[in-house]
Amino acid sequence: MIIKNWLEFMRKHTMLFVILIISQIFSLVCIFFVFGVFQNNLYELADSPDTRSLDASMKKSKADVDKVNQIFKSMVEEGISFEYFYVSAISRDGQTNYLDRAQFKDGEYGYSESIYENVKYGMKGFYYDNEDYVNKNKVVVTNDELRKSIGDTITLDGESYKVVGVNEINDEGEVEIPFTAFPADCKWESMIFGLSSLPTRDEYEKFCDIVTACGCEPGEFYVANNQDLRQEYSMLVVSALLALLAGGNMYMVYSYIFRKRRRKLSVFTLCGCSKGKARFLFFSEIVCNMICVVIVATAIFRFLIYPAMLSWFRYVDRLYGIREYSVIIGIFLFITLFLGYLLSWSITRRSILEFRRGDS
Repeated sequence: MIIKNWLEFMRKHTMLFVILIISQIFSLVCIFFVFGVFQNNLYELADSPDTRSLDASMKKSKADVDKVNQIFKSMVEEGISFEYFYVSAISRDGQTNYLDRAQFKDGEYGYSESIYENVKYGMKGFYYDNEDYVNKNKVVVTNDELRKSIGDTITLDGESYKVVGVNEINDEGEVEIPFTAFPADCKWESMIFGLSSLPTRDEYEKFCDIVTACGCEPGEFYVANNQDLRQEYSMLVVSALLALLAGGNMYMVYSYIFRKRRRKLSVFTLCGCSKGKARFLFFSEIVCNMICVVIVATAIFRFLIYPAMLSWFRYVDRLYGIREYSVIIGIFLFITLFLGYLLSWSITRRSILEFRRGDS
C-alpha cells in the first residue's frame, strides 16, 4: 500500500515530486559541503602558526643589539600581545647560527615558556633568565654535535661563552644565546613575533612602522586584516543560507502536497482507516523519499563534489569518514522526518468535513 501510494504520487504529481526531491538533495549536499569548509578552516587555523606571526628580515639593515632590543620593547609598549620573539643571526664565517626565542612576561625577559614546553624533553641543563638578558651575560645552549659539557666554554666570533645547557633538538651549527648577548660581529638575519591571536590590520601596520624605523624589512602578511579569513566564513554563511532555503522550500512543498490530498484522506477515513494509520501512511511515503534523497545526494557529493574539494581545500582528505557521513545523514533525517511527522499529524487530526475541502 505504501509503495503503491508513493508511485501514484510520483505519477499524478510528477513536477511536485521532482521539485521536492531536488530541493532535498540540494539541501543535503549543501550540508556535506558546509561541514567540509568549516572543518577545513579549523584545521588551517590550528595547523598554520604563520597566521599568528609577524616576521621581518634584517639582512639588509645595520642591525645591532640595541636596535633589536628597541624593536622588542616597542612591540611591548604598543600593547601587541605575543607569546615569543624569535631572532636569528649567523657567524661571520657562516658556519654557526645564533638563535633566541625570548619572551617578556611580568616585566622580565626570559626564554619562551611555550617553546620550552616542546623542547624541554631533549634538554640538559637550563636556559637563560632575565638577569642574563639584562646583563648581556655570555651564556650559550649548544647542541650534541659540539660535544660540549655544561660549564665548558666555547668561542663564537672571537667571544667566549659559558655552556649552561645542551639541547638535543638543535641542528648542527645551531646554538641558542640571549639576543642581547649575540656576538658583536655576527650578521643579523631575521625576527619573528609569535602572537597570542590573529593580528589585526592595526597591529600589522604598527609592526611595519616599528621594524622599518630600525631599517628592517617587514614580511608580507597573507591574512592582511584577516580578509582571507572573512572570505572563508562568508562562503560558510552562504552555503548555510542555501541549505536553509532548500529546507524552507521542502517545507512548503510538503505542506502543499498534504493540502492537495485531503479529499483522498477523507475517503480513507470513511472506509475505516484510522487517523493513526493514515498518518503512518503519509509518513512512510516521506521515509521512502528520504531514502532516495540520501542515496542520490551522498553519491553526488562523494563522486562529483568531493574530488573537486580535494584540490580546493588542504585538509578535506581527512574530514570525511563513515562516522562523519553517518552523523550528517542522521541529523538531516532527524530534522526532515520530524518535520514530516508534524505535517502528517497536522493534516490527519482534522475532521472529515475539513478533509473534503481539499483537492484530489
